[in-house]
Formats: sequence, structure tokens, C-alpha cells
Amino acid sequence: MKKIVLTIAIILAASAVYLSYWSSEKATDILGPSFVVENDEEETYLLFNHAIYKHDSNGKMLWVRKLSELGIKEKSITHIALDSNGYLLIGDANKSLIRRYTADGSPIGHINIKDESDTNIIGAFDFVEDEETFDIFVTDTRNHTIKVFDEYGEYKTSFGSKGASDRSFHFPNNITIGTDGLLYIADTNNHRVVIREKDGTLVRTIRTTESFNILGNVWPVFVSFIQENKLAVVNMGPELLAGELVIVDTQSGSLEKVELPGCDCVFSMLVSDSELIVTDAINFQVLRYSFEGEPLGAFGSNTLQSRLEEARSDKAKFESIASKVKYGLFALLPLLLIALALERLKKTNTAAEETPAPKSMACPKCFNQIDRITGNCPQCTRAPSITTEDQKKWAAPVLSILYPGLGQLKNGELRKGLVYISMFTLSLLPVGMMVHSYYNELAEVGTYYMKYSIMLLSFTWAASILDALRQSYWPRKETQPSKKT
Repeated sequence: MKKIVLTIAIILAASAVYLSYWSSEKATDILGPSFVVENDEEETYLLFNHAIYKHDSNGKMLWVRKLSELGIKEKSITHIALDSNGYLLIGDANKSLIRRYTADGSPIGHINIKDESDTNIIGAFDFVEDEETFDIFVTDTRNHTIKVFDEYGEYKTSFGSKGASDRSFHFPNNITIGTDGLLYIADTNNHRVVIREKDGTLVRTIRTTESFNILGNVWPVFVSFIQENKLAVVNMGPELLAGELVIVDTQSGSLEKVELPGCDCVFSMLVSDSELIVTDAINFQVLRYSFEGEPLGAFGSNTLQSRLEEARSDKAKFESIASKVKYGLFALLPLLLIALALERLKKTNTAAEETPAPKSMACPKCFNQIDRITGNCPQCTRAPSITTEDQKKWAAPVLSILYPGLGQLKNGELRKGLVYISMFTLSLLPVGMMVHSYYNELAEVGTYYMKYSIMLLSFTWAASILDALRQSYWPRKETQPSKKT
């Protein structure tokens, strides 16, 4: 019966783990709206949930093309833009290509992004085309440089290196060209916008925040001009969430944060002639605002809005399933360990009662002669094990490494094992509080919980492992009470 129950428990646990993994993957696979661009006819292209949506100037949907139809692997798009001919450019990080498409979504070739050593750019990159020379400026984010290619994809030059000086970059992301012909680069991990000539000559740098939160998490990831000398910058917060919009005066360097009612996280935006189109990838929204931040309503057709709502609902559903399954496993694990400990204790007591005392035997702990009547060692005051337990002394420390308290249960110390299990389980709660605080823009609270959580986790884990080692290899000797004469 015990084997049947244990088998069922293992099957249920494995099924729950698989369900949690599957639902988490499904939720992660649903992506919100991100990049949006506009051509001269005021037609817009929007990247949303592995597809490109094209709308006309009145917000009517013209067509939808899935990335698979365009020959692009999902989750590999790094940026979309339009060239001087009105062709749609899509950055494909998986293949290190900039793909070109006509207005109806038909492919017409690509540019292979390779440097002077004929090596592809690895990872994320952004790009912008110079309408005068048709050169393409590419941010090689991972290598902290800006690379320049001609219109045919031939490598020309590069500039920049990793660092915090004015002439360096640290994970440069978005790049744009201003009306003054200068390059404006979002130097993300240096928390600034770097302004350079097209030949790489440094002009100046502008900080994009006046203050940092406790973790310094204010990272510029998107730049675009809304007016002359007025640069719109999207600053991201913890985990690249909680994006905010800041207007930077490129002459004076002054900052002005723009509140966007109804938008919790600015991911990207499009600067139109009279309005801003903002994508909120977390809440699955595409919203319209005036330059002063006044809401102008939702962007796009009813079909787009219904698909946004459907995707938001599906993502919430899968996240809820994953969360409930994880919390269920988290709550049931201590109960299962306690049940196994009680079963082991019961089995040990039964075996001790039914096993007759050996006729003659030396204690494997201290090598003293065992009492034939009681079966106990007079030095250790308990019955020695006559099994092969001593050959498996390593098992208890290994179990404590896997989960504190299991080693104590292996050594037969029920109370101590339950104490370690309870302490470790309770110490995981601040981790949940930390994650929750980060997702709610409470970095200070998250850091507070993280500090004490790591301290308690480390202490419990180390104490359990050391105690299991001591009890397995150097057991504490118990003394007999003195007899009164």
C-alpha cells in the first residue's frame, strides 16, 4: 500500500511540475505590443505577439503577417524601421540579418550584419538608416560598439568600446538621427544619451535621470525626437519593467517627466505629426497621447483591440495556472516530508521492538562489547545498527544539500529535521515578497526582504549540512545516568 501511495504521489508531483513548466512557457510565449513605425502615407506597422499588423492613417487594419510567414523565428526580432524607399526593415537577431519587405509584406532581400572580421553580430541590435548617405548605423549591444554599413550591407567602420567614460558605451540599445544630423544613442547601462557625429566623434552626453532608485535601475532604452531639441527618452526600471517617458532638452540637458494616464509601462513609441503612439507591452495596450501627455484614446482597429484583450486574458490565465501549481507544490512538500519522517520513525520503532538482541557483537561506534540482554552498547546507551547504514554516511549530508532537514530525517532525528524544514520553508517567503515588490516598483522593500531572506536561507542551509555531517561521522555520545547507591 505504501509503495502505491508513494508512486501516485510521484506521478502527481511530476505532472504538477510539467503543468507548471508548460503553463509558464505558454505565458512567456505570449508577447505584448512592442515596436511601431510609420511611413510617409501615415500607415503604421506594429509588432505584436509574433506578427506584424499594418494599419492605414484612419486606424483600419490592412493586413497581418505572422513572423513565420515572413521567414523569421519567433522572439528574434530586435527592431523594426523604414528605409528611405518606404521598405520595412526588420532586425533578425537569430540570423544577424536586417530583412527588407515591401509595403504588402513581400520579402525583397536582406543585409547580413558582419564586422571587419566577417563575424556576425551576436544577440540584440538596433539600427537606423541615414537618408542622405543610405548608410546603416547598428548598435552592437553585446559588444558595446556602433557599427556602420553601407546600403548593401558592406562593413565600413565602427566606434566605441565597453566602459563608463564619455567615449565608451555600456550596452547601447536604441539609436536615432536628429534633424541636426547627429547620432543620438541610448547608452543604457551608463544611464545617458550619447551624442556623436556620424564619423563617431563625440559631441556630448546627457544624463537621462536626475536620481536613481536604491538599485540604480533607470535605464534609457529608446530615443526619438518629438520636436527640435526635444528628445523623448524611455527609461526602464527593474527587470526592464515600469517604463517612463522623459523629455530631454538636448541644448540645456534639462529633464521633464511626462505622465501618461492609463499607461503603466512605456515600451516603445511612435512620434507622429500631432500625437504620440505608445506601446505598453505589459498591459497589452497601444495608446494615443498628445505631446503634453493628454490621453487621446486607443490606437488601431476593433480587431486589434479584441486581439490585444484576448492575448492579455490568455497570458493571465496561464500565469495563474503556473502560480497556483507552484504554490501547491511549495505547500505540499513539507507535508510529504513530514509524512515520510513519521513513517520512517514508525518503522524504526517497530524494528527495534521485534529485533532480538544479538548474542555477541562489538559496537561499530566505540567497539565496546554489546550487552547481550538489552542489546545496547554500555558506552553509547543505544542499540547499534546492524545494517549497512554506516556504509552510507554520505547520504545524510547530500540530502541536506538538496533540502535542509532531509539529512536529519535520514539520521533518525525527527524533531530536528522538522525544525530545519520549517525554517527553510519559512525563509523562502521573503523571496516571494521580494519578487512581488519588484513587480510593483518597490525596489527598497524588495532589497530589505532580500537581505534577510539570504541571511536566513544561508544559515539554515549551512547549519543543516554541518549538523548532518557531524551526526553521520562524529555522533554525539550520550552518557548513562549515574545510579544511586
